[in-house]
Amino acid sequence: MLVLVDDRGRITLPKKIREKLKIKSGDYLMLDIQDGVLIGKVVVPIERPRDFSRGSVKKETYTKEELLEHIKDLK
Repeated sequence: MLVLVDDRGRITLPKKIREKLKIKSGDYLMLDIQDGVLIGKVVVPIERPRDFSRGSVKKETYTKEELLEHIKDLK
């Protein structure tokens, strides 16, 4: 699929691709270059246990800042 890069370096992901990959507004993509090819991966928030009271587990996702810190640590 051909997409246009605007003067600020932005591209628009076509609707078919967003739907197929279940990408929505506010999601993050991890971009990398491998052998001259641009690779994009959807970053899914990591869920972690929050409360073990009464046998039930409530979950929360990492904050945006925590997720960005984890990504920095991977480099």
